[in-house]
Amino acid sequence: MLSLFKTAIVIFIVSGFCLRSEVAIALTYEQAVKAYRTENYKKAIEIAAKVAKVSTDTEQARAYVIAGAAYIEIGRKSQAKQYFSRAFKSDQEALLPSFVRNKDAKRLFSKVKKTLSADSGPTSFSELTTYLPFGVNQVLQDKIFLGSTVGVIQVAGIFSFFKNLSDANQEVASLDKVAQRAASTGDQNSPTFLDYEKESLKFIKQSQTSAFLSLAGTLLVYGASVYEAGYFPPDAATKNKRSELPGVLPLARWDAIDLSFGWEFGELINDHYSVVFHKSF
Repeated sequence: MLSLFKTAIVIFIVSGFCLRSEVAIALTYEQAVKAYRTENYKKAIEIAAKVAKVSTDTEQARAYVIAGAAYIEIGRKSQAKQYFSRAFKSDQEALLPSFVRNKDAKRLFSKVKKTLSADSGPTSFSELTTYLPFGVNQVLQDKIFLGSTVGVIQVAGIFSFFKNLSDANQEVASLDKVAQRAASTGDQNSPTFLDYEKESLKFIKQSQTSAFLSLAGTLLVYGASVYEAGYFPPDAATKNKRSELPGVLPLARWDAIDLSFGWEFGELINDHYSVVFHKSF
């Protein structure tokens, strides 16, 4: 019984101390507000800083806002920005008091709020599905059209890479055979062979370049899809009215056009000069 009595006394004392602290904080905050209203801005900053050190998140945010507004009044914008930032980190719903009428303070407060809101938006980089290729990451986020488009582009890029690489390797093998045949017949210095060799080497270089561009483009589109899926998960995408990353699809289309031209031009050269050479030898 005595033990319960002692426990009750301790609880009463602690509760009284906490209540007293909250009242003291409230009074001190009101003193900071009073100092601000009376244009004693340095005192307002000093009191608000003390309040922030001993306050909970919401009260701390209020104190930081007062300090930031006071710093604006004395022309120290960088410090004001720091305190406004601290206010939003303590409480994302922090508000600028109605008695703060300074236009610069309102403008800076809104700017800091907008910046921090954009930086602290939800992401999904911690989810493994965000890194899935071929548009699967977007499809799993219910972005069917975007995922399908990205998937087709990546598949086309992979196909283009292997196609151009295979063409280059085949041309290298074909050139080696023809060079060996020309050497055996003593025609390695003939104009026909030299023209063929020149165009063959050009085609090989072109195919290898196209293969590299295809792989680079595919990796670029994949990276963009991961970026989009990570920074714009379904909720954020709906909120920001975004369903695809700007610039990705136009870039992919230009890459596809360039590679398609490379295929047709390379195959035309290969077919033409192969026929000419074989007819000559």
